[in-house]
Amino acid sequence: MRLLDLDPEWVKEKKREGVGLSFRCPHCEVRLVLWFSNPLDEKPIAEPVPYSNLRWHRTGSTFDKLSLTPAVNAVERDDLTGAHIEHWHGLIVEGEMCAIQ
Repeated sequence: MRLLDLDPEWVKEKKREGVGLSFRCPHCEVRLVLWFSNPLDEKPIAEPVPYSNLRWHRTGSTFDKLSLTPAVNAVERDDLTGAHIEHWHGLIVEGEMCAIQ
């Protein structure tokens, strides 16, 4: 599956675009958000990152060429049960979604 199949968008912050990536989870309709350590505009990153301190290193500046490290392990905790819900675990390599089993 390609990232382009998941309705990707660049994350905007104040007057900046490209500080992160948002896309539809390959397993459900939830939108996942990843913050870059090196935004598209090459300006310093803002602190702190909403919801997480984790940032991804980006190579490529278009969705079809984008690669991110480290791997994405999108999980959330159900507030009612405390159960962990895994959305997607994988790599994005040159626009390709590569699941990790």
